[in-house]
Amino acid sequence: MKTINKFTFKNLSDYLKHFRYLPTYRKGNKDAFYNPRNRQDLLIPIDKPEFTKLEVITLFSNSKATDMPPNIEWCRFQQYIYSIDNNP
Repeated sequence: MKTINKFTFKNLSDYLKHFRYLPTYRKGNKDAFYNPRNRQDLLIPIDKPEFTKLEVITLFSNSKATDMPPNIEWCRFQQYIYSIDNNP
């Protein structure tokens, strides 16, 4: 299995859209993705070209918008990335 250490804004936004988060507005240098299941927004910096594993987990940790605890959300994100890399 190939290990990916860097993730782009597009990876994160595609993941959120796949799990039915809705892109709603831009606040400063961050895009907001609305989770209709718990009515919260997840803010992702748009000016950052790549994110590390720790930064992605921190984004999930600092938001109430995620459906699951940060480490489980991270696992789901990894599975999503793996699935799109192996199904072109």
